Parts: sequence; C-alpha cells; structure tokens
Amino acid sequence: MPSRPPTATGTVEDYMRMAQTLPDHLELAKLTAAGMTQEEIAARYGVSQSAVSAKLTRNNRYAKGAQSPVSSALPWNIANHPEKRRITNQAAFRGLRYLVRQRMGDTLTERAFKDLRNFLDHVREGEVLALGVDGFEYVPRRETDGELVIRWPEGVPRDRVKEAYLRRPTEGLWAP
Repeated sequence: MPSRPPTATGTVEDYMRMAQTLPDHLELAKLTAAGMTQEEIAARYGVSQSAVSAKLTRNNRYAKGAQSPVSSALPWNIANHPEKRRITNQAAFRGLRYLVRQRMGDTLTERAFKDLRNFLDHVREGEVLALGVDGFEYVPRRETDGELVIRWPEGVPRDRVKEAYLRRPTEGLWAP
C-alpha cells in the first residue's frame, strides 16, 4: 500500500519524483517568464500542473527582501537603501513587482492587477521605470532601454535572465 501523500493528490513517492524531476525555482521562473503555462511546464517534465503550481507557490511563499525571487530578478540592490520602505511602497515599483510576480507564475489580487495596469499604461505611453534620487520615477524611453520596462542602472552588468522578466509584454492584454 502506498504511503500517505503530503498533498491530497499523490503518494510520498510521487512527491519525491516531482521534486527530483522539476528544475529549481530560478529555471521554473525563467520558463514562466518566457510565457510557458504551468500545463506546458508539467508536460515537459512529466508531472502534473498542480505539482508545478505547488513548487512555484512554495518557492515564493517565504522568501523576503533581497533573497525573494522578485527582488533577485531586479537589477537594483535596494535591501540597504535608506528609503527602502518608502520607495518599495511607491505605486510605480509595486506595478513592476507585480509584473515580475505574474511572470513567475503568481496569481495576482485585484489590487495588484490595478497597479500592474497602471504601470503598463506608462510603459505603453513610452515611459520606463528608473530609480532616481527621490525613488522610482517614470522617465521617457530611450533607444538604449530596448524592450525593457525599466532603465537599466548604469554600472550594473546586463543580465539576460533578469532582462527576461523585465521586457515589455508583446502579446495579450498587456501588449502595446
């Protein structure tokens, strides 16, 4: 007889197979940022959609600050910024954070969708988000911004993985 499941849908053996089969959280986040659905990821790795959802949820549930998946996808290190609390509560930053969370597979609340819509309205109007002296601000898009929704900070090496989360949406509800 199989052992009792850690979830309601499978045995411990199934759970262990899923844990060994699915890639780490960063790879999962890259796949979702690339537009793959949880069903497509599940098919690729031979697991259920609920297993993918569970791993994405577990990976995002407890991480805070600079170690959170969302913070690690951003090019700014704001963990020690003297105005961290104020700037991370700005609507513009919240919109960016929700864009990244959505691309990592999170389900957003109605309020989060409002912040995301507002953020993407600015992007559609030709602006990007930049970290200035007084916090985050929308600035006119430059050619050097490329397809990003942010102004990449000077002196910070470009990172293709991070850039994948920070590209302008090209299809669906959020496309220009």
